[in-house]
Amino acid sequence: MFQLKGVLALFPALLAAGCGSLSDEGEAAEVSQPVADRAKCDAQASRRRFVSKDKQECQAVFFVCARGESPFFDTCGCGCSRH
Repeated sequence: MFQLKGVLALFPALLAAGCGSLSDEGEAAEVSQPVADRAKCDAQASRRRFVSKDKQECQAVFFVCARGESPFFDTCGCGCSRH
């Protein structure tokens, strides 16, 4: 059965993922991921199913999480997180 709740939860996350600071050239400014952030991402990896670890790809990709999962968009990438 189609899970409308999961899809509706995804739309605000998609809109928020599209926001970013713009450089003088009008493109999203890239910020390197600090070592502490990478360690945090590694620690969370066992509870997550990544769709992408590329921030720009996460802004364009559309996905739906399975029952018992919630979408996430952060410095680690995007995908589905198990509760």
